[in-house]
Amino acid sequence: MFEKGQLVPDIMLVDAQGAQLHLWDFRNRSHLAILVGQKGTHEELSQWMAGAAQHQKTWDWLGVKFFGVALSNQSVQPGVYAIDRFGIFLNQFDSGPNVWNELEKEFLYYEAKHC
Repeated sequence: MFEKGQLVPDIMLVDAQGAQLHLWDFRNRSHLAILVGQKGTHEELSQWMAGAAQHQKTWDWLGVKFFGVALSNQSVQPGVYAIDRFGIFLNQFDSGPNVWNELEKEFLYYEAKHC
């Protein structure tokens, strides 16, 4: 879907409350971690948001916002997409139990390189 180091187009996101937001609404303010679900069920997306909430202090400190979206296009691979605050695609991760450590490392190293 995206190439590392490339600008991500302004896509539409739907948050947990159902509000529609544009990806670029967060430019220059927050990094993003977006789950593209395999099933796209409410339960899958709720588990994703609950997992993010367990590490909320870390995400607030790193400036990361989380979103979950249903798989609407078969050409989009399921997984977690990390996007920096400038809209640049950083990396894609498997949505398994180790995703929280991988995301923390990704954004922590990003911040360390850009201080």
